[in-house]
Amino acid sequence: MIVTCPTCGAEVEFRFDDSFVRVCDHCRAGVVRTDRGVETLGQFADLAPIESPLRLFAEGRYGSTGFQLIGMAQLRHPAGGVWQEWYAKLDTGVWAWLSEAQGRLYLTFERAEITPPSIAMLPPGARTELAGAPFTVAERGTATYVAARGEIPYRLAPDTQFQFVDLADGHGGFATIDYGDGGAPPTVYLGVQVTPQGLALTGGEPVEPPALAAPAAGAKLACPNCHGALELRAPGATLSVVCPYCSALVDVSHGRLAVLARLDARRTRPAIALGSKGTFSDGELTVVGFVIRSAGIDGAWYRFEEYLLYAPAVGYRWLVSSDGHWSYVQPVAAGAVTTRLAIATYGGVRFKRFQDCPLRVDHVVGELYWRVQVGEIVRGTDFIAPPAMLSVETSRDEQTWSLSTYLTRREVDRAFGKPLKLPRPTGVGANQPYPAGVGRVATLALGAFLAVGFARCATAPDERKLAATFAFPATAAAAPAVDPTIGNVPAPDSVPQGSDLFRDPAAGSGSDGSAGSAGSAGSAGSAGSAGSAGSAAAAPTAPTSPTSPTTSDPAGTVLFTRKFTLDAGHNVAFKLHADVRNNWAYAVLDLINDDTGATVSFDANIEYYYGSDGGESWTEGSADASEVIGPVPAGNYVLRVEAIHGAGASGTSALGVDASPQGASQGSDVYGHGDVTLDVEIRQGVFRWTWFWIFLGVLGVPFLVVGWHAIAFNKRRWSNSNLNGGSDD
Repeated sequence: MIVTCPTCGAEVEFRFDDSFVRVCDHCRAGVVRTDRGVETLGQFADLAPIESPLRLFAEGRYGSTGFQLIGMAQLRHPAGGVWQEWYAKLDTGVWAWLSEAQGRLYLTFERAEITPPSIAMLPPGARTELAGAPFTVAERGTATYVAARGEIPYRLAPDTQFQFVDLADGHGGFATIDYGDGGAPPTVYLGVQVTPQGLALTGGEPVEPPALAAPAAGAKLACPNCHGALELRAPGATLSVVCPYCSALVDVSHGRLAVLARLDARRTRPAIALGSKGTFSDGELTVVGFVIRSAGIDGAWYRFEEYLLYAPAVGYRWLVSSDGHWSYVQPVAAGAVTTRLAIATYGGVRFKRFQDCPLRVDHVVGELYWRVQVGEIVRGTDFIAPPAMLSVETSRDEQTWSLSTYLTRREVDRAFGKPLKLPRPTGVGANQPYPAGVGRVATLALGAFLAVGFARCATAPDERKLAATFAFPATAAAAPAVDPTIGNVPAPDSVPQGSDLFRDPAAGSGSDGSAGSAGSAGSAGSAGSAGSAGSAAAAPTAPTSPTSPTTSDPAGTVLFTRKFTLDAGHNVAFKLHADVRNNWAYAVLDLINDDTGATVSFDANIEYYYGSDGGESWTEGSADASEVIGPVPAGNYVLRVEAIHGAGASGTSALGVDASPQGASQGSDVYGHGDVTLDVEIRQGVFRWTWFWIFLGVLGVPFLVVGWHAIAFNKRRWSNSNLNGGSDD
């Protein structure tokens, strides 16, 4: 449908039957269709030069449905900012609203069936339910329509004001409630955040080529105070800029220049020059502004600095410095954070409240996306989970959340591609992570040790090589006699296969009753000269007659097991158990290489006592003993045992049986019996848990040091907080 503009007489085309207003391309008048013809609603202002990926009459797709952008409007924020609203006509005949603000896009649809709460019940941060889903209020305010182009699906007049509430669910869901001027029921629009790529936009034309052809960077204006050149690096989004020559704070919204304030030129200049480009997690960003702010704590104001970063496709980000500690700051959608008492939760991470105080603007350099006022104050609350920090700033009509990520000076230098000579940090930053150097090394060492230790434990062969039981009579006289007809007892090498134990005749008592070269465990209780198997074979003596007289010294009886095999490369573990009850036993054991005669000796003292005193039982000592020796050469071995115990009046002799896996252990009888028995088990390739725990304890020392240092580090952090109860984290 083509009509004539009531203002300028130009042709105005309505492409859709259900659109209400068409903006004249020649005079920017808002032409509205009525049942009596066409009327003009007034003349819209020129569009502000905002760089945008959207184009009038561009086509795209949302899911499986196509649409076309047939109109748009620009709205002025109460703080002076401007955002854009695009109107999409879907192939299904439904209208959609596409809001564009600070590089983010939200596609919403009218939901006439939803009745929202009154605007008075929705202050910033309040939660409400819309269409069965929870939403959080991010902003409440009044907006003004200042410019428009194309076709509009509702009656829109220039400079119309309306009250609104913006909400988000924290998961990409977005809602706007239009309360109008209060004369009509509010309208709810629900939708989601989208991207230009996700909408697959193609075609279209610039809505106002002369205005939008302005460069994204380098736009210049003259300062109304000193006429110096004001360079705008984000001309479509900048509302105020500080003159670099006279430090005048200039309002540049809509090209109407006005001095807002004259700032102190002696204030500190930014450490990072305006116009510098840095690469962060969101891509390349340009430093366009610098703000000095202060946090009011306990009657004093503590300064920190904020650098405003900008890229058309990203929007705004912040780089914040406090006491030399740096953080990269990104916006967080309202509703994405839940708070309960002193805990805020975001993305499954719990943040503890660290600071709650007023924040004041002290100084400004460069350009900002809001009409800043020096001295303006908002309420700020920080929640920390180093290296991250959640911050919320709340004013009368707005609440904004942000996520800060800690950066070192080196990381800031790397982002800008050059050394910036930034000041050294002092103290501990609010979200500064604990230095991971020592802790990481200790953790890696412990992890490696545990991995190797448990691997060795799992693969240790722990193979039993010998099990033997030895019996010790109460007195030497009780020892079984050797038949005189046997003659000399053969040496170990000539013991027939299948024999289990044999006596060492060289260990018999001499004429003076002392132990021979084998070295009995007599009254001295020592192993003597160890007495190898070779020496026993070299000097045999006649067996003692059972009627031979004895002396008061113990008669040392030495026993050998039959041969058994040991492997190379594995330790050898001896486990001893003596059947002592209120008694003691002392044993000397020699592990003899049958091939070379090499001997490894050790002794064991076993004692165990028990009783009761005043009705209470008590025990002392142990009936068990153990010994582990290092790897020995592979070969055939025999075990030599000599022992005495406290039940012997004048000494003991010993009998035993080899119960090794090769033979006698399975059901073998013990040759002889007595008051005390000694069980000996030999295993090879045993995992040494004792050494494991000792070494683990040694490794634990660095952790104790690191833990103590970490506690001190955390206390220093919380000493900067104006809240209590954080130092015990």
